Amino acid sequence: MKFKKKRARRVQDGYIHVCIRGNRRHNVFYDNSDRYEFLARLKWAAEQHSTTVMEFVLMDNHVHLLVSTDKLSMFVSSLLISYVKWYNLKYSTSGNLFESPFLSASKNKTEWAIRTSMYILQNPVKAGICKHPADYNWSSCRCHFKRFNSFNKHIKLDTSLCDSVFETEIKFLKEIGEKIIKSCELTEKEESIKARIPDSEVINHTNIYLKKNHNSKKITELNKLEKIILIKHLSLKTQATARQIASITQENYRWVLTLCKSNPDKLSEED
Repeated sequence: MKFKKKRARRVQDGYIHVCIRGNRRHNVFYDNSDRYEFLARLKWAAEQHSTTVMEFVLMDNHVHLLVSTDKLSMFVSSLLISYVKWYNLKYSTSGNLFESPFLSASKNKTEWAIRTSMYILQNPVKAGICKHPADYNWSSCRCHFKRFNSFNKHIKLDTSLCDSVFETEIKFLKEIGEKIIKSCELTEKEESIKARIPDSEVINHTNIYLKKNHNSKKITELNKLEKIILIKHLSLKTQATARQIASITQENYRWVLTLCKSNPDKLSEED
């Protein structure tokens, strides 16, 4: 008789690296209002559960956080339930927006927390979106050393641990730009895949197409034929991969890949 291996209990307190991924790698952010709303609800959930947010990065289809807490599961649950309700109302959708369970790792040591902070902030660089972490708009990189920025009214951050180690902003930016952290406990396969074109550009192209051809309809409001035409259009007119198109349109990857292959002049479906 075989017994199922028990899953290790999730650590609930200390410095914790959290990764929340879109279901089936689908996008969870389509525009800046989505991102600001997520940050506002992140702030609310942190206040509700005595959690300190130390770092964040919002990618198009996943999020990384470094937090200090003693109520991890309650904090993440409140955050996701709150954001998903808002998201489903905005986009007239239902069902699971995020993969479950979320990923987390913890080592209650300063050195580990600093290394994890750098790893989180370097995500956009590894994805080929920018050359330096400070160039990316949707992370806590430019919030260090009490810099005033547009995030201040949306999210409360405590970067003091990292700031105390690097002492000055110049040292911090130099170190985070030169010393690349290649892996961590939550290293994901998709983070090492460099897209031919940033998701933001594909989304922008999609929005222009929808405005021109569908009176600015949301993707979720398209019927099946309209969505097929959109997918084929993105395959032909951009350098987006089938994986990117599936993520943005929130459709099954294999189905999108088949549609991309049916385009006679299709571009490569993978990197």
